[in-house]
Amino acid sequence: MHADSSVATREVAISVIRHSDLFSKGDRHAKCNAANGPVEGGHPATGETDNEGNYSLTTFKVGDGAVPGEYIVTVQKLLADEKGGVYAEHRLVTPARYANASHSDLRAKVTSGESNEFDFTLNK
Repeated sequence: MHADSSVATREVAISVIRHSDLFSKGDRHAKCNAANGPVEGGHPATGETDNEGNYSLTTFKVGDGAVPGEYIVTVQKLLADEKGGVYAEHRLVTPARYANASHSDLRAKVTSGESNEFDFTLNK
């Protein structure tokens, strides 16, 4: 990520709520990776949820938000096989459709001058 001072970003706050049947108790809000990809060109934004499922976005520098526009949101959480050691295989814990921009139905429209807070629920 390189800073681009010619492009203005807006603060974005997002919460990911996962369906209780998808995760074991105590793991419902554990960290997962999320990315917002622009629908029509532009700069993608990424983030990692905290233990409560909340995250803010980064486009050029940590926590700067996202460039205004429409985004396809992807979310994925991978867990390593406990027996695999350093080279463990990872399995996707979140439903596969949310990890793929072509299949995710999660959308966000980041605007200038308005609150940009989005809540997403991941279902089976």
